[in-house]
Amino acid sequence: MENSPSIDKQKLYNLIDSIINKYEKNDYILGRLTNYIENIIPSALENEDITHKQREERKQNLITNRDEFTARFLNINKYVFFIFILYVCLRITKFQFYGSQS
Repeated sequence: MENSPSIDKQKLYNLIDSIINKYEKNDYILGRLTNYIENIIPSALENEDITHKQREERKQNLITNRDEFTARFLNINKYVFFIFILYVCLRITKFQFYGSQS
């Protein structure tokens, strides 16, 4: 995994243990906790993983399309851009030439 944070498993174990200890006399909450751990969390994480992969794929497609557009645009318009730069340089040179004769 890229950019994966280090997982402190012991911290997670301690957190679950503290929840179990807190509700050790409450069968309803322990049943809910079991249901979350066995069913809801795995399903939610699977959905998050799929969504994350789709976003990363979309991001890569956008980057590729952006790069292709930029390359095509610059390739098509390089002569126009060159003429514009030449024009600006000539205007600056002309201004400096006439400005220095006063």
